[in-house]
Amino acid sequence: RRPVAVPSAVARAAAVPNVTTAAAGVTAPHGYRVERLRPIAADEFDVDGEGHVAVRTGATVRDLADGAALSEAVKSFAFAAGELDLITASGELGYLDASGVKTVGPVPFEAARLRAGDDGADLFFLRDQPPYTLGAMDASGTVRALAALPAPVDAVAGTAAHHVFSIGPDLYAQAGSEEPQLVLHLPERDQLIVGLAMPNAETLYFATHRGVYAVRGSLAMPLMLGFGGPLRVAGKTLTVLNEGDRTLYRLVAPA
Repeated sequence: RRPVAVPSAVARAAAVPNVTTAAAGVTAPHGYRVERLRPIAADEFDVDGEGHVAVRTGATVRDLADGAALSEAVKSFAFAAGELDLITASGELGYLDASGVKTVGPVPFEAARLRAGDDGADLFFLRDQPPYTLGAMDASGTVRALAALPAPVDAVAGTAAHHVFSIGPDLYAQAGSEEPQLVLHLPERDQLIVGLAMPNAETLYFATHRGVYAVRGSLAMPLMLGFGGPLRVAGKTLTVLNEGDRTLYRLVAPA
């Protein structure tokens, strides 16, 4: 595994100004408080285990707290094992340290996207061209293919050992590289599962374009209705990149 290096330029999420009113048309039926974060239009974001937030707009990764550029010519990024890992515009895997971007070689599986595992250590690789592939690197640095798939993965969460992923309206669970099992199908074909978070084996959140849900047993409980997108979770707080206005929102659980 590469040496751990947390970019000092990334400020804590707690320093990010927010507006404590929800967007128009948004409802939080179970008492969650909805907060809009700094209005930087984002294509991708991540939150590390200590609450640091970064966003990618186009090819530039920025600190959400002050908008300062951290790196440019980036296709995708994720926080994993204390690092900001990234895919460069030339298709190399790299990471950011105090002196800039360090590359370590070609991206496994020629992946186009990175996603961090919910354990804060593992890193998922998502290939968006045939052969569609979901791969992962665990905390030991071991890289392996998890699944060859009929279509690109929309979202993934969990760890390399136990994870869930979505393709369109379908949600699959998988242990390691065993055969994935279909566990949820949304009946409306335009309801795509675009966000997932699984902080532990008992807790699963998913999002469509229209809402954010918590899975409790066989039930999906709506936490927020009106928009949705990619998810990250830290403690009792969910961060959502709303695909409508490309802005980050926080859902804070009731006390």
